[in-house]
Amino acid sequence: MRQATYWIVAPVVCGAVLGVASLFVVSTDRKLELAVAVLGLVLGAQLELTRRLERRQARHDRAGRLLALVEELPDEMAVKVRENVRLLANAAKATREDRLYHRALHDRLAEQRDWLEALSKGIIEVESDETGLLTEWTAASRTSIRATGVAETDIRWWRSRPGRQFWEVNLAAMARKVRVQRVFIYDRMTPELAELAREQKAAGVDVYVVKMDQLRTDLRVDVTIVDDVRVHEVIFSSGGNAMAYRYSQEPSRAAQMVAKFERIVQLATPEAELGAPVES
Repeated sequence: MRQATYWIVAPVVCGAVLGVASLFVVSTDRKLELAVAVLGLVLGAQLELTRRLERRQARHDRAGRLLALVEELPDEMAVKVRENVRLLANAAKATREDRLYHRALHDRLAEQRDWLEALSKGIIEVESDETGLLTEWTAASRTSIRATGVAETDIRWWRSRPGRQFWEVNLAAMARKVRVQRVFIYDRMTPELAELAREQKAAGVDVYVVKMDQLRTDLRVDVTIVDDVRVHEVIFSSGGNAMAYRYSQEPSRAAQMVAKFERIVQLATPEAELGAPVES
């Protein structure tokens, strides 16, 4: 900054000195023109210097605000943020002349921004075998658990070790007087599905079943809603395989999923009305 200021001020000072000196050797009219020119030069330099100082102060203010935010973080996280900023600065400098790399850097930053924004709203996506948070939410439930499940994948999961462990957490929730409602969405009613539905019904779950083709596409969801505020969704691939889990504590998303669940229940059949299990 000092060097930049020097290259602004030095020519102005020299010009001003020469201009003042010339006042003694030129005519009156010329003196006036020179005086105006020198004054304009000085004022222009002052304006440019002021602008540069303002930009410098603005940078300092931004840096100060950023530093204040970092310092509010836990120590371990603050260290990682500072390291990431250093790496980002190095990457930006190293890729400045390569448009492909520079665009890739911008794209990754945009992805991270979107991820952090979603996380700040309580939304996160994890691998489809990560059910730890759902188990924790269920164990901490106070009033209600509303759930739907696609039978073709649900039956295998409920009979697996994680499924059985999760069922124990459901039983503990019902022992605390938490109301559990579950809708099984199916293509074919099989003996295995009927057995699972009746087993959960006997344990105290409000069980419903509904055929897939009775539901609009947007209602064909695999979701668990805990206390009407926490949402666990299964994200399926185009082939129908579980691809990821989405956890959300965003109020608007929870309200939307509660409304969908209530609509699904309206279209479903209570387990008690199933009659004998048949294959169709």
